[in-house]
Amino acid sequence: MATPGDLTKVMAAAIKQPLETVKHHDQNLLAGGFRSRRGRGPSAPHVTPRDAANLLVAILGSPVVRDSAITVRRYAATLPYGGLQWPDRLREAVPEIRALDPKHSFVDAVTALITHFAAGSSSIHLAEVRVDGVAPGVAGIIQVRPDRDNEWSRVEYSLPEWLASSDEDEDKYRKLLIDLKLAGTSVLDGMGVQRYVELRVIQALAALFAGGGAK
Repeated sequence: MATPGDLTKVMAAAIKQPLETVKHHDQNLLAGGFRSRRGRGPSAPHVTPRDAANLLVAILGSPVVRDSAITVRRYAATLPYGGLQWPDRLREAVPEIRALDPKHSFVDAVTALITHFAAGSSSIHLAEVRVDGVAPGVAGIIQVRPDRDNEWSRVEYSLPEWLASSDEDEDKYRKLLIDLKLAGTSVLDGMGVQRYVELRVIQALAALFAGGGAK
């Protein structure tokens, strides 16, 4: 079974971030109630796919390390954009997401995706987990490509208040993204516009839970 130490080491290596930074996020989540508490001895609890999802979302979505727990709490309040309008290919490719409650959160979906790959067999050729640090609704996106011949199939998540926002709000958001792009802000430069991880990171985290042991 994977331990918190296993999780932080695998996460740091997979996303190429300093181990101490990842550990800091982990401790913030522990203090905030978003990571399984480690006891003592052989009965000590181990980390779960949910713990891995919380840590990944905290790292991707936090402007600064101290915001880890706040970020996870915010993304745990999101809802699928468009309700039940799920892309058929994603439903077929990730049954663990299909089985979730219609009002599940972005964090629930990330957990399901990690669980899916931990189970072993998967038809998914490519996958991405994205967060958007600019949108008022702190949007999250999960997208998969079942095979080379298919286009991306995605599900977007937003806070309830953003889902109820006006066209004027959306126009302001789109203008902000354009202004940032014109200013030379890239999706990976630490500005928090969009941060994402690809399939290899999800697979690395899933390997911690495959076969009931850490790898």
